[in-house]
Amino acid sequence: MKELIVGQLQNVDALDAKGNFILGAATGVASSALVLQTILLSLHLQSSCSIFISAHLPYLPSLLNQSFFILLVLLVYIIVIILVIGAYRTRNYYQVPDPRMLLDNLDNPERDSKDGMVRAMAAAYEMNEEETNKKVKWIDLSLLFLVIETGMLVLNLLYQVAC
Repeated sequence: MKELIVGQLQNVDALDAKGNFILGAATGVASSALVLQTILLSLHLQSSCSIFISAHLPYLPSLLNQSFFILLVLLVYIIVIILVIGAYRTRNYYQVPDPRMLLDNLDNPERDSKDGMVRAMAAAYEMNEEETNKKVKWIDLSLLFLVIETGMLVLNLLYQVAC
């Protein structure tokens, strides 16, 4: 039983590593998008594509028309950061045996102490599993938005290159 709890805590460390990767990758994608957008805007300020965007977004200023995709990428980047922060949020994980519990049960018969410890281990495992599942959901959502962010960058690049 104790090995299961140790395994859970190792899983939490692995999830934190995944969150760290997602945060780094999202920052890299957003940075690449900003740099590439600047280069591409300087190469062709007026193109057939900017006319296409102006026709569909006539009320936006010209610079905003040209930066529409990059603004969407940055918005998704902010969402990724918020989700990763949710995954990184400090949570309480339980390990058994708690030394205080052992001292409190020192006068009890060995069988009662073992029964209490097994129950505490089972309860700790369930509570840790619940917290780990929350972390997994945050990580999965942030990964989904990282994929969306990357897809938006690719679409923006294809759009810019085609023009």
